[in-house]
Amino acid sequence: MVKIFMGVVFMILGFSGLFVLRGTHSGTGLAAFGMLLIIWGVAQESTRRGRRPSAYEESVASSGFEETEKTPEPHMDESELEQWIAGELGRMQSPDALIAQVCERGGLRWEDSKELINRVQTRHGEAIHRRRRQMTVFAGIPIIVGGVTLLACSTFAFLHHSIVIRGTDTVHPYVYYGFALGSLMTIGGLYGTIRGR
Repeated sequence: MVKIFMGVVFMILGFSGLFVLRGTHSGTGLAAFGMLLIIWGVAQESTRRGRRPSAYEESVASSGFEETEKTPEPHMDESELEQWIAGELGRMQSPDALIAQVCERGGLRWEDSKELINRVQTRHGEAIHRRRRQMTVFAGIPIIVGGVTLLACSTFAFLHHSIVIRGTDTVHPYVYYGFALGSLMTIGGLYGTIRGR
């Protein structure tokens, strides 16, 4: 969120002509840099997923000791494995991508792992779909925020040139690019969020 905020500030300052990008003496350059920061921040926020540490990782962390050598993680029992599978499926992981990890974590054979994943999908289907809907909403919100920010900044720059400077011929093409990108991000984020619900 810090990158998005800084990007908004740089875009406003650049488009208003109050500040310029160092080395370029261009306010538009500063606004373009701000736009890149917003896109970077939105991409980070939308791909960030909260990964819960396993019970083994928590016990190592709470012990106050760091591992000097990689110790193999003990096998999970079936209930822990089911909870882990349901959590990963809720985080948009493909069932096929989980098979190898289930084999490793549970000490199961390939076919047994596939069967367990199918059983978890059937048994915890509603919880998995609920979690996926939440992930869609959480991924969509930063995209919507970034899109609305771009729309607001580009609209501000356009109005600033139209009313204060009194001429739209001085408006830099980046203003129009920002408006178009902001529109796409806002519409796409809203569409994904509404569809996910």
